[in-house]
Amino acid sequence: MTGELNKIMTFKKGTPEDVIAKVKKQIEESGGKITSETKFAAKIIMYTIPEGTITVFSEDDNQHIVSNENDGVVTTQ
Repeated sequence: MTGELNKIMTFKKGTPEDVIAKVKKQIEESGGKITSETKFAAKIIMYTIPEGTITVFSEDDNQHIVSNENDGVVTTQ
């Protein structure tokens, strides 16, 4: 049984909107779903993607991505 992974992707300041749109399209074409998005302090998209799916972004797109990590609960001590 395959589940879904919740992911958060952060883009560099000044990333063109067409690059973000292209990355979002690649996620959706890979079976993922954009669940949320913000453009205030930073350009961030939150998405789910089927577990085990490998999504490779082009070098042009990667230069705009600061991080692409699993979403999860954050705790402090």
